[in-house]
Amino acid sequence: MWKWLGRLFGAQEPVVPVADPDFGEISFFPNAPDDGAGIWQMHDAWDHRAEFAKVLCSSIPGTMEGPYPDARNFLLRKKGEIPGLWTLCAAELERARSRWPRLPGNVPLTECFVLTSLSLDEPVTQPPAWSVGFESLGSFWVHVDVQLVGDQVTGHSCDT
Repeated sequence: MWKWLGRLFGAQEPVVPVADPDFGEISFFPNAPDDGAGIWQMHDAWDHRAEFAKVLCSSIPGTMEGPYPDARNFLLRKKGEIPGLWTLCAAELERARSRWPRLPGNVPLTECFVLTSLSLDEPVTQPPAWSVGFESLGSFWVHVDVQLVGDQVTGHSCDT
């Protein structure tokens, strides 16, 4: 009679990572237990120190077989556009920085933040809905997630 509670709150099957030629070690998280669609997440970051970025793709839409080809292509293209992502997100980062007085306001954004994540919403739409994540440097931690549709910034959220 109470088996449904066990299924609802029971332990999830462990996620087994796989090696991907573009994203390195990644793990799949289905949308629902019996759903073949979901997102993949990277385990190791792409290190772009010269571009103030150490990037993990935290949402790569796909199926248990792997990332969707259009999701793969989109995120790999963004990997090659790191300087442009800083430019695209600068105004939202300035708004976020002005909200948190413990973040230095008199330094370049690249001395205040590091670009840490790229996420593509699932399901993939046209134009794509996606986000770029930044983490603050120094003793005060804040994560700023800049949301976009296509190349239009739609806002940001902060976590501390």
